[in-house]
Amino acid sequence: MAKIAIDIALLLPDDIENLCIKLNKNSERIRPLGKNDYIPHITLAMGVIDEKDVKPIQDYLQAIEQSPIELSIENIKYKETPEGNKSSFEITNTEELQSLHETILNKIKQYLQKGATVDMLYKGEETGMKDETKVWLDTHSEKTSFENYWPHITLGCYDAKADLPIKFKVDTIAFCHVGDGVTCRKIISKYKLK
Repeated sequence: MAKIAIDIALLLPDDIENLCIKLNKNSERIRPLGKNDYIPHITLAMGVIDEKDVKPIQDYLQAIEQSPIELSIENIKYKETPEGNKSSFEITNTEELQSLHETILNKIKQYLQKGATVDMLYKGEETGMKDETKVWLDTHSEKTSFENYWPHITLGCYDAKADLPIKFKVDTIAFCHVGDGVTCRKIISKYKLK
């Protein structure tokens, strides 16, 4: 059975998505963000699944009863690298966001597998797969979830600057096929919070 690398993520409202794309475009880029590829998002859960498990996960996501969530960007986090400071918007975690993350991850954990390979990525044969991508996909549920959950928006560039804080509301969950860097490359399906 074929396997794919996935991310279940919150999509951003247009104004925040546009800001992320603009910051990315006006800075030294790691990768270009866009509305249809390398889509800015907030990860809720990620990993590798069998393709046969896409449908049960979609059915579960369709049935989620969660109202839209108010969020806030309070800070830009920089990760020092030889190329520059990789930039991410830090999202202030809320009880609602943490609960949604934990609920989804607990439900899909039964489908998650280890052993991510380049052929599981969206267009992986073109991009290859960095070691950190494999680590993130294989260890997300153990190392960066639950009490270690860090909600953020990766900006895909170095040394971004923005006027903060920024408040916004999210109302859409996306089920995505990811590429290298666990980037949301293709939306498989999406669901409105209600």
